[in-house]
Amino acid sequence: MGRFRRFLNFVVTCTAFFGLMFVMFLTALAFQSARRENLKLLGSIVFGIIFLLAAGIVASPYVQKKLEQRKPCAHGVRRGKHGGCQSCIKNEQQRQSDLEAQHARRVREKKLKDTADALRASELNKLRKMWLSRSETYFEMEPYQFENAIAGLFRNLGFEVKQTPYSNDHGKDAIAWKDGKKYLIECKRYDAQNTIGRRELQIFVAAMKEENAELGFYVNTGRFASTAREYATQQNIELYDRENFAELVNRAYPVREDTLNASVMCLECGQTQGLPINDKPTTGTCPSGHPIETDITIELIRHSSFAIPSKCELCGSRLRLVKDQA
Repeated sequence: MGRFRRFLNFVVTCTAFFGLMFVMFLTALAFQSARRENLKLLGSIVFGIIFLLAAGIVASPYVQKKLEQRKPCAHGVRRGKHGGCQSCIKNEQQRQSDLEAQHARRVREKKLKDTADALRASELNKLRKMWLSRSETYFEMEPYQFENAIAGLFRNLGFEVKQTPYSNDHGKDAIAWKDGKKYLIECKRYDAQNTIGRRELQIFVAAMKEENAELGFYVNTGRFASTAREYATQQNIELYDRENFAELVNRAYPVREDTLNASVMCLECGQTQGLPINDKPTTGTCPSGHPIETDITIELIRHSSFAIPSKCELCGSRLRLVKDQA
């Protein structure tokens, strides 16, 4: 059957070629020797030949299709793939069924993946709040992380907070507003043995006067000297150090959580299971016994707790806030 198809294609091609050559020959002959009365007859002949050639070219794919349909299938049945062979019909039905099943499986997998990603984002946000509810975690932060975390803490208390640049902040790390009043916030991530005296608070008071702030919050993970406490009372400044910092955290996050667990969705069956959060990714099994894993770690929670990245992803340089030029 393959040889016959090739032969048919060769015949059609040759016919078209020699037909066109013949038309060209007749046309040249007509212009050289034909009389005027014979031109109409010759033109009709030429038109007829061109029409037949065009019809042959147009009909060629149809003829080939019909020949293909009459070709025996793998089981030796003519028109096997076109209704003549029950085995071919069953195979085609099975192929269509497999394609539909694959499409349905891909749709289900995508839906499960999207739902699992949404659950992960929700769990990470929940874990971030749980982690920030523990006051001792703030003592482990870098200074710039501490500033970001304290700004988030005051936002959680209902303040509108705008942070200042990390360097050249003129004695204030953030400006806050609440109930029509303006506040200043200063943060110091010091060690437990470091003590802040009156001199540092005087710089803060100067910044409060410059900004016309009604009250200031000075948050320090070290200690305050007695002279600083007396001066803060006179200047309307609230002090938070290592001794009473937990009170501020508890006001922002009333429920303290010491155990970190994340709900993870199984991508096989869609069931959820809680996994403990550690320093490395945690694995386990869902209620149906399928393996599950979470990539959420304590380090990831720590980094996601700060609104501003600490380093540039391209060059690794430390980032700092820049005031709007507008």
